Amino acid sequence: MRRYQKTFLACVVAIASAVVWPGSGSLAQETGQDAAAQQSAPARKTATQGRSSSLNKSWEEATLRSPEFSQDVAEGALQRLAEGFRAHSVTTVQSLFQMDRFDANLGAQMAADFDFAQRFDVFYKIQAATPLKESRAEIVTDFEIQITPNAEDLASRHKRGSLRITVERIADKAGSGEWRIVAITPNNFLFEH
Repeated sequence: MRRYQKTFLACVVAIASAVVWPGSGSLAQETGQDAAAQQSAPARKTATQGRSSSLNKSWEEATLRSPEFSQDVAEGALQRLAEGFRAHSVTTVQSLFQMDRFDANLGAQMAADFDFAQRFDVFYKIQAATPLKESRAEIVTDFEIQITPNAEDLASRHKRGSLRITVERIADKAGSGEWRIVAITPNNFLFEH
């Protein structure tokens, strides 16, 4: 029995030493891009940094229901977006968007991108979170996404850029509300199919 415990422990240590933990490096480091590209890249943040996933989800839900816009609301919105991509959950991503404020094809574009991709790696860094008026605000973020396609013969896609995300507190039928994305500039950065 002890021999199996030692072998198991040795395997765990070997795996742990080889893993790049979320938030410990950039996407460029994890994907092997050159040092010059890494130096010019801004610091990145992952959606789960500093919180366990169950605490993260309850914190995120509570923040997005906040009546007032704050830095936490901006962080909660970006966490939900990043986690939706990482979990490969189009439903989670769509839950953050006020779909009637976008082109009618957005839902189909989202579904096509999720069908195309096997995996999404997402990093972001909030540059500014500014209330515009009582129920509207703007988030400016450096955003980076790597899309690994399902088809083995296609190369991964890597996008990096600044996103301007407009959020608005949308009332639901119960009378409470949730902060949702109502506009993104550039509008084709996240979804292109």
